[in-house]
Amino acid sequence: MKPPRLGLGAGLGLAAIGALGYAGLVGWARQAWVADLPLRELESELDRWLAELGVSARHRYVHTAVGRVHVLDAGGGGDAVVLIPGLADSAGEFGAIIGALADRHRVVVIDRPGTGLSDPIGFSGHPRDAWIRVIATVADQLELGRFILAGHSLGGLAAGAFATAHPERVRRLVLVSPLGLERRTPLAWSLMLIPGVSGLFAASARAHWRGAIPRPSGGSAPSCVSQGLSPMQAYLRDVALRFGPGSDVGALGRLLRPPSLHPESLLLPGLGLLADRTLVVWGSQDRRLPLAGARGALRHHRGLRLRVVEGAGHLLPLEQPELVAELIVGG
Repeated sequence: MKPPRLGLGAGLGLAAIGALGYAGLVGWARQAWVADLPLRELESELDRWLAELGVSARHRYVHTAVGRVHVLDAGGGGDAVVLIPGLADSAGEFGAIIGALADRHRVVVIDRPGTGLSDPIGFSGHPRDAWIRVIATVADQLELGRFILAGHSLGGLAAGAFATAHPERVRRLVLVSPLGLERRTPLAWSLMLIPGVSGLFAASARAHWRGAIPRPSGGSAPSCVSQGLSPMQAYLRDVALRFGPGSDVGALGRLLRPPSLHPESLLLPGLGLLADRTLVVWGSQDRRLPLAGARGALRHHRGLRLRVVEGAGHLLPLEQPELVAELIVGG
């Protein structure tokens, strides 16, 4: 005896119930992670972490056309270096790179809108123009002139977009596993458009890097002392809780075009005009943004230099900060 078939109405009803249940679960999860720490407390947590690394940096807040942006400003001599972290990362996570460069350079690390200690994303449309304006405004207000610019992952797309828009301001460009060079966006990035998945991405990335971050109990974040957290763990947890892990994933949807899922703003061939001052760095074991997807495009622009780091994954700036720092300034 065949089982009864569901009618169209029943099927749609079950789909609606499933969708509402999923939305409710995501909403509950976000509320369960909510923390409302003042920026001053987050600054203190970050300062304690940087102090453990032997790094001293100034907190600056730059008012831009798309909101107030937080910047870490360290060092002071030599060529200025501007760093743009990747998706779900914040300026503080580049602390080891700051420490490796600040003795010889002025180092400026920017929290894009929707990350770190910056304002939430408050702009509409494609994020490329907003990123360009943010970098330009920070450079103007901090009087950087020409500078070395480096970006990782999604930050590489932002850095490359600025460099192609303002080549006269970029002395050297370094893109570490950048989004925007491949012909087709990897499935892992496309899946992050599903609500809730970006948080799993952020959690798995940090777990791979330096161990899982303990989840707070209740709606507010207890002190790192009461939870037995290191300053690093406290900062990474609480800065993620500020918006929900990977909140700037909202901008990612504007970069993709279903069903082909191609980036709307490829960096090539614009970077071909900057080939003499551009270095692309990739980890040979990068599975989140594999080099294979970009290698073909890079072959068409032979002037672009490619450095493959054997055995490295997507989080190269966090796993090997000294090497990345050396490559950024021309090592």
